[in-house]
Parts: sequence; C-alpha cells; structure tokens
Amino acid sequence: STIKLAGMDKGKKFSLVSNFQDAAMARNRILFDLADEVGVPYSSDSRFIDLYTNGEYQGTYQICQKIDVGQNTLISDFEDDDYLDPETGGVKSDFCFVTEIDSSPGADDFHFTAKNGNNLTMKAPEPDEGDPNRDAIQNYVKSKYSAMYNRLRRDNIGDYLDITSMAKVYIINELGKNWDSGASSFYFTYKPDENGNYKFYASPVWDYDNSLGNANGVERDLRNMGITDYTLPSGWFSTKKGGYNGPNVLAESVENPLIMAEIRRVWFEEFVPAIEKLSGTSGVNTGEIWSSDVYADYLRDSAEMNYHIWDLVTNTSWIADHSSLTKYSATYTKNTYGQITGVNLSQDNATTRYDQYTFDGQFNYMMDWMTSRAAWLSSQYINDYVPSEPATEPTQAPTVAPTDPPTEPPTEAPTIPPEDVIIVDFTDAVAAWAFDATDKTPGNKLTEYGNADDGYRAVEGQGTMTLSVSGDKNRALEWSDPEYGHSGTLMTPIMAAGSKNQWGSPYINLELPTAKDYDEMSITAYFAGSNKAPASWKLQYSTDGAVYTDIDDAEFTISADNRKVITAYFDKTMLPDFVYNEGDEALNLRLVPASMTTVEGGNALDTPSSGELAVNCLAVYGHKITDDDYILGDADQNEELEIIDATVIQRYLVGINGMTARGLKAADVTKDDELDIIDVTVIQRALAGIPNPYLNID
Repeated sequence: STIKLAGMDKGKKFSLVSNFQDAAMARNRILFDLADEVGVPYSSDSRFIDLYTNGEYQGTYQICQKIDVGQNTLISDFEDDDYLDPETGGVKSDFCFVTEIDSSPGADDFHFTAKNGNNLTMKAPEPDEGDPNRDAIQNYVKSKYSAMYNRLRRDNIGDYLDITSMAKVYIINELGKNWDSGASSFYFTYKPDENGNYKFYASPVWDYDNSLGNANGVERDLRNMGITDYTLPSGWFSTKKGGYNGPNVLAESVENPLIMAEIRRVWFEEFVPAIEKLSGTSGVNTGEIWSSDVYADYLRDSAEMNYHIWDLVTNTSWIADHSSLTKYSATYTKNTYGQITGVNLSQDNATTRYDQYTFDGQFNYMMDWMTSRAAWLSSQYINDYVPSEPATEPTQAPTVAPTDPPTEPPTEAPTIPPEDVIIVDFTDAVAAWAFDATDKTPGNKLTEYGNADDGYRAVEGQGTMTLSVSGDKNRALEWSDPEYGHSGTLMTPIMAAGSKNQWGSPYINLELPTAKDYDEMSITAYFAGSNKAPASWKLQYSTDGAVYTDIDDAEFTISADNRKVITAYFDKTMLPDFVYNEGDEALNLRLVPASMTTVEGGNALDTPSSGELAVNCLAVYGHKITDDDYILGDADQNEELEIIDATVIQRYLVGINGMTARGLKAADVTKDDELDIIDVTVIQRALAGIPNPYLNID
C-alpha cells in the first residue's frame, strides 16, 4: 500500500535519516534539494520531522524517499522483476537496473566485484540467493559496467553514460567536498534514454552528512592525495579522491573533456542560479529548493529539542571546528543575454566567528561555507566556460555605443592573402590541433591550449601533443614574430631552441587514446622553420609509448627557399594498419629528425641554441569501426569465423602476437570492451554449436 507523508508524493517505502554527525541537520536535505532543482534524476524528496514512538520524543530526523524501484517509489519507471523474459523465465537481453559503488556491502546484500575492482551492490533487481537468474544478472551488470568504465575517457562516452547527470552529480560532490565522493554510496541507474538506447545515469544522490565543511577527513588519506585545505571552501577534492575498492569512476570522469565542458556549462547555467536562490533570506518556499531562512525556520526549534537528548557533535577528531571562517564571495560579469562571462573572486579581510554550540551558529557556518565554496568554484570554472547558444532576444539592453566619431580612424587589421589561409577539415578526425593567432603577442606561450608539462589538448577529438627540443624535457609552444607566410606578416606556433632548450633529440609526439576505435588512418600536418632548424623529419609510431618504429614513406624536408611558408608536408598521408599488443592503451605518432642537417645546410648540433620549427594544423583522420565492418569473432580478419580466431586471441592475451584495431573489435564477442578468456570460450562454444547469449552460428 502507499501513503502520502508531509506533502511528498505517495510512496511505498521511506527512509529515516538521523543526520547524527551533522549538527546543522540540513546537509543531506539541502544537497538532495539542490540536485532536484538542477534536474538530477531520481533525487529523493524529504522533510524534517520530530519523531515520537509511543509518545516518547526520539529527536529530529529527515524522512525521505527510499531508493527503490517500481510504481509509487523513487524510481518508478521500471519494476524490480522487469529483467525477466515472460516467455522463457530467464533474463532479457537488455534490462534496467540500479547499482551502488559500495565500500562495505552487508552480508545479505547482492554484491560482487566489477572487473575494475569496484564493489557493486545491487539495489534492483535483487533476486534471492539461489535464484537461477542471479548469475546471469551479475554477468550482465558487470559487462555493461565494464563497457562504460573502459570508455570513460573516450569521445563516445555519451553512448554509454549520460554526461549531464554525471556532470551534475560530480558538482554536488565537489561543491560539498563530500568525503566519500565517488568511492562509496555512489549510485548508477541503467535504463533507456529518450531514443531507446540503454546507458548509465549517475543517480540517485545519497549520503552527504560528511560534506559542506563538516568533517576533518582522514589525515593519512589527505596527505596521500596532496590535500592540505580539505576543511576550507577552496581547493579541489573530488578530482583527487581515490577509490576504496578499485578506481574512483567519478574522479576519473573529469579527465574526459566532454564531461568537463558539461560541468562548466551546468555550473554557470543551472547551479549558480540555484545557489543564489538558496543563499537568499527572502522566505522563498516554492520550487525544489528554498531560500536558506526557510530551512532554518523549520529546524530551529526542533534542533534545540534534539540537542537536549542527543549530543551536539562538533569539533571532534572527525567533525571539524565550526567556530570561524574566512569567507569568499564572487561578483559576475554578464553579457546582454544575461549569461555569465566573467568572475571576480574576493576574500573577506576579517574572519567571521560562529557560536558552534547553537543551531544558528552551525547552520550559518554551513551556508557561509557553501556560498564561499561556490564562489571559489566559479573562479576556477570560468576560464574555459563557453556559454550555451543564447536566446534570440537579449534579456537586458545592450550598452549603447557613443555617437561621437572617434578622433582618429580605426586601424585596419592586415589582410591575410588567400594562399596563407589554412582551412582544417575536422571531418573524420581522430584528433586535431589548430592554433589561432588572432590578437596574440609574439613570444607569449599558448596557454589557452595547454603547456609544456601537460601537453596541448586536441581542439577536435581526443589527443595530447607534447614537444621537446632536447629530447629529455618538454618544450612549450610560443607565438613567433610576424614573419611567416607568403606575406611575411603572419605569426605561427613555434618550438624554439634556446640556452635552456638546446637541440639534442627533438620530437613532436601525438598521443591518441581513442585510436583503437579507428582504422584506415591518415595524417595531415603543416610545418615551416628557420635556417638553423633541422630540415628533414620522419614519422614514427608506438603502441606502448616506449618503442618507436619508423613509418615507411612518411618523411619530408623543409626547403630553404620555402622555409617561412606554412606548408602541408603531410596531406592525408595514409598510415599503416597498426598492430596492438595486450596492455597497449594508446597510439603515439612521433615526428623526429631524419638527420640534424639544418635548412641552410649546417648541423643543428653545431649551433644548438638557435633555430625554430613552426608547427600548426595537425590532424589524424580515421574510419571509426562499426559492427558492420567485421564478422563477430573474426579475430584474424580473414572474413571467416574459425578455431584459429580463438587461438589468435589466446596468443594475444599471453603476448605472443598483436592484433589490428578491427581484429580487436571483432574479437570482443561479449561487447564489454575488454578482451579476455571469456571471448575465447564463447567462440569455441559457438563453433561447437553450443548456444550462448553472445555468438551463435546458423
């Protein structure tokens, strides 16, 4: 049966949360409501209550929708037994489920370890031990979870994971510096999207009492993470938090540029307005989140009653001191459409004091910590934030330009001759780098694209470019003097030699983490150089990042009479079918000198501090492999499924032979993006005529 409690939707099951460690008693409620306000799926509705049993007061609690599936529950769009095939009684080929990354599952929980080491506890379906479908459910969940995790850093992650929900739940954790961020009490719901394609959604949110400045954390763990400011509203936490069992999927997700871009977007366009509403004191009690004074008014009298029978927990070895805080604030610059374009962060000169032995002191500390944290995050996220396409009409009047004519005519920008205009085609690009010199200053580093230590991220696709003049340390790109091109007026990125970066074993390396998803690859690259730069360059490849092999017919020489003209020395030059070995994570393409003879005919090692190589508009192209490109199981790519295919995989797994990208795709018959002995067994069983859910031969 269902009941309706305190204005919440009718439900079958509810949870009582004591919030014992949270003296403000509001951290869970506020972060649940914030998640609901910004649209995180299945955010639990909740209310504060005074709990009595048999007429005896038990304290202040938070009653909320329990994480459960089925009609009139939090997750109401599927039932616990929807996994069952009504005709066979077995497991459907696809079904919805809810699972939790859980560091300490209970003895009676349906739990298991994923291939990456994460402990997963099933919330639905949850068949009894001994149920004949239990193993099939476990294998299905592990397979789908591995496929999602293995694509976490790839540009097709959106096919496996809802990027927006992941971005929003990441922000909830990073905003609060939630101690268990991504490592435990972290839920995924697997279900079809609006187009019927199954994927993971980061939801529901749960368990945030150790957040928003409440906990001290574990000193040893913080030291290992290099964190010294955990209790303060500044500094990163969720990006550095490790997993308790296996990797931290939430922390690793932000390494994907697609997810990071969505984090910035939803932060400024959804979270900032919601937090501004929350931080107000105007009595707003409509919508999913209210102004902070409404929450405080609901709790204040109850809190005083609660403190009489339960200790007010504060300033212990685990709970942080809440008596003082130096607050941050942010002011925003907005365009005519009301979109945030700039952030000015300021910090109070004086420290605010709080009476941490009263409810108001605890609640105000929590709210001030949260708004300070939000201000700091805004100052960090603004750098690479690109506002969404604005509405057709501005929300405010634009600034009116002065009517008086300028005293001097404007300076016209130099015209770039047509022969110097480079148009980079990003179609089918695995990764591409193109650097825009507009309004740049000679000698400045290309910091908007990256740096020497971390490399330069691709502007299209996924990849990292690193450069070195000496061969033993990385070199930053910088803008040249305006002396390149047919006109002799253009600036371009250069890798320049100098007293601290002398010619030795120079290279330009392109790391391509998604290359194993492509074949029929080619490369385009534009170069130029000064008289004292090495003239002849050749292309090499490596699949392990250590041993490099020359690529046949991939070499060029910068001519002396054309040295300052940016020229496409590689123009969709075809690359070989690369062979990958077990453990190879990425393809590396590297340009190195074929000799140290300079453009003018000398030797670069004779003048090691002089010379520069101009580089721009590099793109690696490929055909993205699809299921239509191969016969499933055909590991050796001879267009037939034979027992030798199982042998090829076995030899690959023990390091005897490698496999092409297309062969690897075909060999992964379980479609979990991980080649293992199970794939071998499936092929062998299929060839023997034994039915299996992955591969059958008619």
